[in-house]
Amino acid sequence: MIISPQKIITGDGKSVLVDTAIHIDDTGTITDLASARILKEKYPDDLEICYPNSTVLPGVADIHIHIGFWEDPVPEKLRNPMSLAMHCASRMNRALKRGITLVRDMASPELAVQSLNTAAEFGWFDLPRMIGCGAGLCITGGHCYFYSPDVLEVDGKEELVKEIRRHFRDGYRWTKLMTTDRTQLAEFTLEEMTAAAQETHRLGGKITVHAGNRAGIQTCIDANVDGVEHGVGMTEQQAQAMIEKGMYWTPTIHILRQTYLDYKAQNHVRDDSYTYFETATQFFEEKFLKYYKMGVPVAAGTDLDDFPVIDELEEMVRLGLSPLEAIKVGCHNGACAVGLGDITGLVAAGYSADFMVVDGDVEKDVSLMKRPKAVYFKGKQV
Repeated sequence: MIISPQKIITGDGKSVLVDTAIHIDDTGTITDLASARILKEKYPDDLEICYPNSTVLPGVADIHIHIGFWEDPVPEKLRNPMSLAMHCASRMNRALKRGITLVRDMASPELAVQSLNTAAEFGWFDLPRMIGCGAGLCITGGHCYFYSPDVLEVDGKEELVKEIRRHFRDGYRWTKLMTTDRTQLAEFTLEEMTAAAQETHRLGGKITVHAGNRAGIQTCIDANVDGVEHGVGMTEQQAQAMIEKGMYWTPTIHILRQTYLDYKAQNHVRDDSYTYFETATQFFEEKFLKYYKMGVPVAAGTDLDDFPVIDELEEMVRLGLSPLEAIKVGCHNGACAVGLGDITGLVAAGYSADFMVVDGDVEKDVSLMKRPKAVYFKGKQV
């Protein structure tokens, strides 16, 4: 198959190709990028699909989602494993149709991601690539403990190691810890987090941590985890340490800022939650662009039920990134963060044909990504 758009944004943060078409082989892999004339001469039997006045760019990666949280107003008596499975499959199918071709689930019911991946493999549903962390892990009474069984309370090195081994037994290759709430405390001790990181790495996996204060971020750095979620309050010294260690930062700007704006509009009482979201908003305004330019690896995540990842990219543009930089963050950086940077996230030869087609010039307006004209996943139109 040959795809001929007006423009291709490759996803590397700088390259924009014009008068260039894409050849996709029978395995769903991009084999060539060249002029349509050259590709038609080289592959005379292949179908050409033309998208005049449209831009092709990589599928988006939302690497902080919660697949198994109820989004629709389902009656309590019908909230059972069967209805939840249908609910999750429907949501992920809608996400794929919107151009989200890769997700990382950060805390959902047991085996939710494995079940959805199996459904996709059997062809029951068209679903994006899905990576899971299993249940999130917190200390007793820690952040989001009340979301059990999506979140499990574990204390001490021995409990953490046992739970991580159980996760790996069930097919997960990521661990998620939650070490901060609305205070300045790091809930897991350095000893506990180091044990979790070491066991996850020993088993061949990666670990990322919800950390929204300086103490929690420092524990992440000292324990050598692979990623920090939210990262509110990060200091310049901590940012530099993350660069040196190659730790990814998923800031989830949109949900934190939008919650603050909602609280403000509602005249919400100025409690710990209000202060946290206000502080987070100010932090991103002052520090996000600076830390990005320093070289902190940044990926996009939403932490929301409806996965508004393009809103997250719009926030990054508002804070100073160029549209091409934001697209790189939302596409290839996300793939790299979860270990799939050699497979997806770029429109380039050798990569899976995971991309969207958007009317208009996305190089000037990333909001156009909210309305893809077509989405291709593994070489097939969704």
